[in-house]
Amino acid sequence: MSGNGSKSDVLLDIDAVISPIMLSFGILCNTIWIILLARHLFRHSVNSKTPMVMALSLAICDGCWVIFAGIGWFILHTSKTSSNELGGYTYFIFVETFFERLSHLLVVAAGIERFLAIQTPFFYEKYNSNTCLIKLFLVCSIYSLLFASIRLMSDIDHYTSVNKPIYRPNFSNGASDVRILYDGWTLCELATMLIILTVCNITVIRCLRILRERLVSSCPRNLQGYLKQKDMVKGIHASFSYLLVVITIVLAVTSIPYQVRIICNRASVWPSETANYIASTILRSTPTINPLVYIFYQKSVRNRIKPRLPCFQKVHPMDELTV
Repeated sequence: MSGNGSKSDVLLDIDAVISPIMLSFGILCNTIWIILLARHLFRHSVNSKTPMVMALSLAICDGCWVIFAGIGWFILHTSKTSSNELGGYTYFIFVETFFERLSHLLVVAAGIERFLAIQTPFFYEKYNSNTCLIKLFLVCSIYSLLFASIRLMSDIDHYTSVNKPIYRPNFSNGASDVRILYDGWTLCELATMLIILTVCNITVIRCLRILRERLVSSCPRNLQGYLKQKDMVKGIHASFSYLLVVITIVLAVTSIPYQVRIICNRASVWPSETANYIASTILRSTPTINPLVYIFYQKSVRNRIKPRLPCFQKVHPMDELTV
């Protein structure tokens, strides 16, 4: 028992350093991301605003995810674990869970949007409107709210019985049946999301390469059609498509370890507080990594980095697209 207690104390000390850093850095990065997207949104044509609006929605969602995760952590580590204080903690964890799921859904929605834009342009032009975007956000929000409520109800007894948990208390092998079903659904949902995003991204990147070759070798029949195709191949649409590929990789890398630890703990295989904490911390880093990916994909930022790092001397695919 003393060994487990000392290990928990060490993890608490580490978390007391890592969590504030992640909170501060996450808020800073997402603020920069939102400002850059808001500026770019007013500089592009109406045809290019849909991917920008979806990226801005993801940025706001990730920013809220970071803020509520940080507030929940602050309440937990400064409270005396009374029932009232833990009640406030459960509220912020509920909101954090909502934005976590909403962030994942927005990434999938953006991947499907890119797929429809490149594969069914006539269908895309017909339904590419603000009304459809609002309906999409409402559906994703209602879905996230529903499952965040289910998680809260399944965990509320556990929240009131724990003493200073350092990670999300969903790793217990003594969880309720509702919680087990919730985790099983979440695992299947993540697998489905990754399959959809992989198929959509591969299709979009392959079609972009074909369209880029055709654009160079063919003669356009009319100026309007040429400008639309050029915007799809070399404009903001192409930039967002390549950006989405990297964000999909981030989603997989940060989410899969968390789900693996749930399976291991449910099956009583490889019990480890350290592994649980690492998986939880990796998941919480998602809304901090996403803005870094976008900031790095800005050509002006890469131009400043290239002279200092030899590994970036090669021509980046994004630079070819934005010439």
